[in-house]
Amino acid sequence: MKQQMKNLNRKLESQPEIDEKEWEEYEEYIPELPPVPPVPTMDLPEAEGEIPEVELLQRMDTAKEEETPYRESPYEDDSASRGFGFGFGLGKSEIEETEDEEEKTVFLAPAEEEEEEKTVLLVPPTQITGKLIRCATGEEFVLNGSMNIVGKSKIRADIRIQNNPAIGNVHCKITREENAFYLEDNKSLNGTYLENVKLKPEVKTLLETENRIRLADEEFIFRAE
Repeated sequence: MKQQMKNLNRKLESQPEIDEKEWEEYEEYIPELPPVPPVPTMDLPEAEGEIPEVELLQRMDTAKEEETPYRESPYEDDSASRGFGFGFGLGKSEIEETEDEEEKTVFLAPAEEEEEEKTVLLVPPTQITGKLIRCATGEEFVLNGSMNIVGKSKIRADIRIQNNPAIGNVHCKITREENAFYLEDNKSLNGTYLENVKLKPEVKTLLETENRIRLADEEFIFRAE
């Protein structure tokens, strides 16, 4: 047996790795080791002056907490560093202030009822009617439209004056602009007169109610009502 053990030692020195078959040849000559007794883990006697392991660990944790000061986030105004609004990255004092603040309630005033807009009555503008009264016969001619041609022509005159050959075919014109009337001579042979004043041809002259107009030797009264 001793010889076999010596051979095994020599074999291991020259060749650290041995095949399984060779190992089986020497395995029966290797004595079995005695079982190792269990090591007690509880109720170990403490040496005088030593600190228990549990208390030592507690002291180490406390020392770490005291040595490591609380760090406030350098990103005080950066919303991205605040953890999307969940308080990450905020300083301790800032978190406490955020939790203590309460949102104020806003008073909702009742909506005022809108007043209905009043309807305005449309008053039609006063229409003034102009008339031309022939003094010799009492005939009344209403001035319609924006322009009235006065003369003896059957075709071109709007107000036809008969039985007076001194009046021209298109003797004069009376035009209307809004509620104002104007008299204009149309280059007549015997002239057009307003209050005995001869008018210049193709010049408009404002008429006033009860004005006297003379065409050649025929007199008329202008009246606005």
